[in-house]
Amino acid sequence: MASNANELFEQLIARANGGSRASSTDMLPGLAAFGIGVLVGAGVALLFAPASGDELRENISERLDDLKDSASQALGTQDDEAKVGLET
Repeated sequence: MASNANELFEQLIARANGGSRASSTDMLPGLAAFGIGVLVGAGVALLFAPASGDELRENISERLDDLKDSASQALGTQDDEAKVGLET
């Protein structure tokens, strides 16, 4: 009975997916589109936030500076680790 239920479930899934199950590579474009949508939505939310233009520009500038500092620190750490690895 369980075997029949599993077969029926697999058939229903196959029909819902257009005849085949989606692989993880088939899902990547959809996930990328979702991620882009999230970023665009966050940008629009910032633009329509109840803050003055000066405040908004200052906040964006601060966040970009923080992001730049974080990236620099991460790259610096990796650079230091690579140099130590080459020295040994």
